[in-house]
Amino acid sequence: MKKIKPNNLNTIIGKGTKVVGEIYTNGSIRIDGEVEGKIESKGFLTVGPTAKIKADIKAKEGVIAGIIHGNINVENSLILQKSSQIRGDVIAKVLDIEKGAKFDGKCQMESEIIENIPSEK
Repeated sequence: MKKIKPNNLNTIIGKGTKVVGEIYTNGSIRIDGEVEGKIESKGFLTVGPTAKIKADIKAKEGVIAGIIHGNINVENSLILQKSSQIRGDVIAKVLDIEKGAKFDGKCQMESEIIENIPSEK
């Protein structure tokens, strides 16, 4: 499986930290603590294995290893690692789900290739 990493990390919410509200960042963010509300990152999102999130999320790319209750909308690639637990819908161009990951929701993958598939008659 392809490993993707953020170019530079701008924001860290550490283990033992809880944020209630909305988070907006133009850069990358790593979350190892708790967040309730909304998260929007124009960069890379990393959700560590100790993270517990109750929020809708938008990001450019991401890797999830923790728990998320909320919808996830990723512009490019999203990896759900084996320790991840997702309850919500996911929109991503590319979605990699490792064996052992838990995902309860719908998935929509937007791709130009889908538009070129001929319909059956």
